[in-house]
Amino acid sequence: MTLPHTTPQRSSTATRTRRRKVRLRGTSWAMRDRRVARVIASMMLVLGGLYTALVYGQTHQAAYTSEGIALGASKGDVTYHLGPTDSQSSQTWVYRQGGRTLTLKFDAQNGLLSTECQSPPEARVPCAAVLNIGMGSDEEDMLKRFGRPVREILHSGEKTCLYPGLGLALILRRSKVEEITHTAPASSSAFWRNVLWEILP
Repeated sequence: MTLPHTTPQRSSTATRTRRRKVRLRGTSWAMRDRRVARVIASMMLVLGGLYTALVYGQTHQAAYTSEGIALGASKGDVTYHLGPTDSQSSQTWVYRQGGRTLTLKFDAQNGLLSTECQSPPEARVPCAAVLNIGMGSDEEDMLKRFGRPVREILHSGEKTCLYPGLGLALILRRSKVEEITHTAPASSSAFWRNVLWEILP
């Protein structure tokens, strides 16, 4: 008696097994790709958060600190950091050092309200830079760093550029920064606009 030929059935079973293995392999690679994508996305979020925190910290310090002193500081704090004044009235103190003239104004509660700094290019003690923009900086560099000013005032060969988000008024002559006045930011929304300007390319 002749036994039935079973080779086609075995071949069909082997084919299905190979297909199943291919599908499983493909599913495994897809799951691995998804895991890698999630890891990369998580790393990007973490790095983005760290970068945002760094920019926020730098911008906050630039907006609320002037000449190394926090805006709102008491007269005692100012004296501690800068020493005795060269001249003063009740609410206005003036320091002169190394060619730099620093004028400080205080509010009714004797908190530091604003600073105004002038220093010629040859000054031994220049005014402190704000986010790398200081005395002698080009107007082009200022615009790259801070963006377009909210308001520009032209008068007698001077240009005053106002950045209320940073509390800055920069006076330029011949496209160079020659004077910086610093007060507290006008509002939190204005401040955050400058933070976003620093973050976004």
